[in-house]
Amino acid sequence: MPHPMFIQAMTCLGCGIGPPSECSHIRIMTGGGTGLKPGEQHILPLCHKCHLWLHRGERTFYERLGIDVHKVAAELYACSGNLGAGSRVIGKARRAILAHQGRGP
Repeated sequence: MPHPMFIQAMTCLGCGIGPPSECSHIRIMTGGGTGLKPGEQHILPLCHKCHLWLHRGERTFYERLGIDVHKVAAELYACSGNLGAGSRVIGKARRAILAHQGRGP
């Protein structure tokens, strides 16, 4: 399974809504920028609403999450194609996000 299809099969990292997700490229600190898409190792799963929100301010969006999005993207890339492992990566990240936002255990 190509990595973008794997990402689309994941739950949204931003809000936790179920698949399908959109492929969101991390541009901060990846060599990407306006008109330059970073490589597949820098993709995160986001629903359409969260993806739009991210494009209004990438740094602010990631700060609201309160996690290392580069680490999450790397973990997803490392287990690409293994839906169970990818779901565990997203689940762990979602728990950390909720704890950061004061909504988790």
